[in-house]
Amino acid sequence: MKYVRDDLNRRVALVNPDRRNTSPTELAQSATYVKRLWKSHLKRSRFPETLRDEIGVKPLGW
Repeated sequence: MKYVRDDLNRRVALVNPDRRNTSPTELAQSATYVKRLWKSHLKRSRFPETLRDEIGVKPLGW
C-alpha cells in the first residue's frame, strides 16, 4: 500500500468490514483513507432474486 501511495502517487483506500470498526494500525497508516463497510452497503449492492435479460429469467439462487 505504501508503494502504491508514495511511489505511484495513487490514493489507497482500506475498506473495513469489521463491525468493531478496528483496522490493523499499520494498514490504516499506509492507506490514504479508511472507509467502513456497513451491512447496508452490501444489501444495496446485491442483485435481486430474479433477473430478466434478452435470454430469459435467471433463476433463484443463481
